Amino acid sequence: MTAEMIHPIVLWNSPNGSSWQLHADSAIHTNGVWLFFNVTEYAQTNESAPLLPFLQTNALAMPEFDETPSQIKSEIKINDWLAIGIVQKADVPLKDILGYLRLNPNPPRSISDKLLTELHGRIAAPWTCLGVVFIAIPFGVAPGRRNLFVGVAGSIAICFTYFVIQKVSLALGSQNDLPAWLAAWLPNLIFGATGLFLMLRVR
Repeated sequence: MTAEMIHPIVLWNSPNGSSWQLHADSAIHTNGVWLFFNVTEYAQTNESAPLLPFLQTNALAMPEFDETPSQIKSEIKINDWLAIGIVQKADVPLKDILGYLRLNPNPPRSISDKLLTELHGRIAAPWTCLGVVFIAIPFGVAPGRRNLFVGVAGSIAICFTYFVIQKVSLALGSQNDLPAWLAAWLPNLIFGATGLFLMLRVR
């Protein structure tokens, strides 16, 4: 499998504290190794030293760069999703989340909290209907006649309450104030438990 990058720029630090930059016209990943073409490599021995050209060559193999094309594509997708504002942010596809976590088993905490919360939230979302049903049954079987306005207002209040709890819970999960699984499932747990309690009280 081969993959190509155009005008890549790679930055990294050596164990001795020096900084390096690699600028190339193109790069391909073949046989498990990145191969760069028309390369200029720069070195900076310390923070106060200038960045100076170190090497120029037509082709340079860098076996120490162990990131695969799949990892790079996954990283780009997730970083683009994280960079979108909260108002504009769409649901990231589950396959992208799972792919990123598979290729990056130990991502930064700031990223893993958001991704795991989003992952559990996507799994918990279909169960919302069950929680709503648990809440609706006690109201539906309650004896006596009720004002239509009261029923409509109650329904709106229930939906609004669920929405608020869900948003607050997911925000807490993304900030690591709650475990990701609990942040995603908390609204369903609250509504499900409340519905079961009300059903037991119906005579």
